[in-house]
Amino acid sequence: MKQYYYFAVDNGDRNKTGQIFADDLGAAAELLVARGLVPIKISDTKISDLVSTRVASTLSDGDLIELFTQIRVFLDAGLPIDRACSLLSRTARSNALQNVASVVNVSLRDGATYADAFAIAVPNAAPHISVLLRAGEASGQLAKVLNRISLQLERGKKLKSLVVSALLYPSFVLATAIGAFVLISTLLVPQLQELFSGSQKQVPFAVQMLIMFNQLLHFGAVPFIGLAIMTATFSALKGGSAKKRGVRAVLFVANLFGGLGRKSDVAQFARLTGELLENGIVLDEAIDLASAAITDSRLSADFGAFRTGLREGNRLSHLMSRTKSCPLILTELVGVGEEASELPKMLIKAADTLDAELEMRLEKLKALLAPSLTLVIGVFVGAIVYLLLSALLSINDLAGL
Repeated sequence: MKQYYYFAVDNGDRNKTGQIFADDLGAAAELLVARGLVPIKISDTKISDLVSTRVASTLSDGDLIELFTQIRVFLDAGLPIDRACSLLSRTARSNALQNVASVVNVSLRDGATYADAFAIAVPNAAPHISVLLRAGEASGQLAKVLNRISLQLERGKKLKSLVVSALLYPSFVLATAIGAFVLISTLLVPQLQELFSGSQKQVPFAVQMLIMFNQLLHFGAVPFIGLAIMTATFSALKGGSAKKRGVRAVLFVANLFGGLGRKSDVAQFARLTGELLENGIVLDEAIDLASAAITDSRLSADFGAFRTGLREGNRLSHLMSRTKSCPLILTELVGVGEEASELPKMLIKAADTLDAELEMRLEKLKALLAPSLTLVIGVFVGAIVYLLLSALLSINDLAGL
């Protein structure tokens, strides 16, 4: 029999922890149920260690979406938040999500709010998630906020997939081209160099160029450049971990084509401010919380300065018009929202508009990036092939034919 540690609740909803001996996890759960306990977590690791260290697995975008979607469904069904987390800890598809739900449930039963419990379980999540959770709890609209967070994560996942699909084919072609160049430089060029070194004739230009490329390869310049490009590319493909959930993590290439990462942050600021206002947060505090959740320090400072202007009696649309950080569509819609007393609604509408524009520009980037990079790489490979053929034909001149 094995020793298992458990965290459970009794009929009075009191926390119970301890150890139990059983053949497997299923048998341990049956023994706990027979004792009148509802098992929350059973593990061969001490539950106290799990709770005290707050160890949480890294969650993927899909795990976070499932977490918030399932909790919202359970809340809509009438379950209290702690029971919802308890149920998710036993029914979630991934072990990582089960562990996070368990840690959240333990924190809730210790008296923490859901926002604080989530921050403990997933400390590296995007800061705006905790801000929205706190606002949802304060306004009693946690289920609605969870649904909006899920939609935001799905939108970010879709945008990231657009960038990934645009980079995959060019990355493969680039790796193939670098491999072919390395092969030519290491096998063929040294033989040509040795062949022409014993001749008194002038070395042809094509051979000189190939020798120069070979020397660059020898000193590591070409592999360094290729490695830098590949690292930048695959860092985008790897983006989206729990360490940084913003779309900026996967739009660094797109920043070269119009500042799409900055536009994503502006949309996030508008959406977060609107949702905070809908949940009863006053405007200046909502601006402060939303600006603090922005990853771009320059944008965060620009947006944070709005709070001072608001306290001086200025309208938000007027403050936005005085900074280059806010696009015209955002300023105009905020002005309409202020005049119609529908500011939260218009901020969210502006965010939707900016997100739609971002997605459209990413689609264009996807359509242009692959053929453009393929053309550039094709020209590079064609030049190498031309130099190689010219070098081979120059052998006839060396032989005097």
